[in-house]
Amino acid sequence: MRGSQYSPEQSVLFRADYGRFDKVNPPITVNLELLSWVCETLDGRDSPGSSVSKREVEAGQTVAGLLGNLAAENPRFGRSVFDIPLRQLNENVCVLLNGNLLDLAGGLETTLNDGDSVVLVPFIQGG
Repeated sequence: MRGSQYSPEQSVLFRADYGRFDKVNPPITVNLELLSWVCETLDGRDSPGSSVSKREVEAGQTVAGLLGNLAAENPRFGRSVFDIPLRQLNENVCVLLNGNLLDLAGGLETTLNDGDSVVLVPFIQGG
């Protein structure tokens, strides 16, 4: 984006300058679904659940960028789900992009498209 205050290394952050999108590249909308304890990290619930929302992101945004935005907006999400400096997903969470495991679909650097569905699913452990 022209005039952006962020360097390419910081492109994980939402570069829409406080909610204003570049007129040349209008925003796209993605569907975001959070399951179980991942949902708790964003909405402050005391018990697990699920959350479905639509999010506007800059055209050309990657999955890592979306997760970085969420982590920047909510430090609890950043501590529990996505580490911004490392650009790394917590090992106990997997991402589905349009129903496919993200690792098989291209990884965190996969570019999002309008209407994509991103689901964050925690692994269940126990015995």
